[in-house]
Amino acid sequence: MKSLVNFVLKNKLAVWLLTIIVTAAGIYSGTKMKMESIPDVSIPYLIVMDVYPGATAEQVMEEISIPMEQTIEGLEDVKAVFSNSSANVAQLQIEYDYGVDMDEKKRELESALDNIVLPEAAEDPSIMALSMNMMPVLALSISSTEEDIVDLSTTVEETILPKIDNIDGVGSTTITGQHIEEVQFTYNQEKMEELGLTEDTVKQMIQASDMALSLGLQKFEAGEEAVAVDGDIKTVDELKEMLIPVTPTAENPNPFVTLGDIATIETVGNVQSISRTNGEEAISIQITKGQQANTVEVVNEIKDLIKEEEKAIDGLVIDVTLDQGKPIEDSVFTMVEKALFGGLFAVIIILLFLRDVKSTLISIISIPVSIFMAFLLLNWLDITLNIMTLGAITVAIGRVIDDSIVVVENIYRRMI
Repeated sequence: MKSLVNFVLKNKLAVWLLTIIVTAAGIYSGTKMKMESIPDVSIPYLIVMDVYPGATAEQVMEEISIPMEQTIEGLEDVKAVFSNSSANVAQLQIEYDYGVDMDEKKRELESALDNIVLPEAAEDPSIMALSMNMMPVLALSISSTEEDIVDLSTTVEETILPKIDNIDGVGSTTITGQHIEEVQFTYNQEKMEELGLTEDTVKQMIQASDMALSLGLQKFEAGEEAVAVDGDIKTVDELKEMLIPVTPTAENPNPFVTLGDIATIETVGNVQSISRTNGEEAISIQITKGQQANTVEVVNEIKDLIKEEEKAIDGLVIDVTLDQGKPIEDSVFTMVEKALFGGLFAVIIILLFLRDVKSTLISIISIPVSIFMAFLLLNWLDITLNIMTLGAITVAIGRVIDDSIVVVENIYRRMI
């Protein structure tokens, strides 16, 4: 310790340069740190879901759940396996020891499940990892004074949602409350029987006609050219004029009949889900962020986007129903505010007791430099500003103030 004190006293310029460097690096690190509500905690659980259509709960347990349990229990670091078997669905929850690499365990689980022989009717199992990032960071409620709910659904799905998905840091978006229009067929059964047609046959022809098919290179007099059949049907009128091949008869010598002749075609609304805000129909969007994204930055970018969309689209009203970014910003700014007040009062007390400006300047410099050093280390370790770190910094500020007062007073007493 004595050698360190002697070095400081003999190299004042170096100490000042180091102080300036730490201060600048700390300020830069503080502005670049990610801000979150809670730390990114790795939850040692994996969820396996498998769908077995048409199976009873007993069949799901015997043919899906039990084989999976027997395989998973033998994997390394597995603490417990819980299963829930119901009609058509099997769900398994695998608990691991804390501290294991969950990405690696997920890969091991995928490899183990690939070796299980499941019934042919069963779908491939899906694996889901539990994470704090599964919670939405922002929820929006979108309504309109100009468009009905069907047109609004189109606007949201084709205009607003793609722009949100393209924002850096957005992990996934979930939309509810949208209404879509579907085409409904009412077949003329008598006409169908006369022509020898069935509903299944007509449905297959409609599906086939709506496919885009490439026929490859074809030879023409001018040379080879790529040929493709575009069967994209976009309007109801095009659908009504679609030709259906039939077997010619004496009563109907024409080998084709239009779809409109054998069926009534109309557009009907289909409600996929219902969302309401303040008693009015609306569309809700829930947004989650990516694993490494900054919550505050993602939320603020989306807020800027929705303000632009409200100006660009007449009658569009977007309400923010959930916002995890603002409380985080408020916590950070409150911590900074309290730290400044605490430091200010500490400086005033030191000045009143010591009555020496030079000694007081030492505290003025040491308190913020200590905080900047903490920011520098936290950013270097890729630790976010969250409830835990902010609380620790707030407590540390009090300790730094106390220690600063004690050290300065002790130095001052010995000097005089």
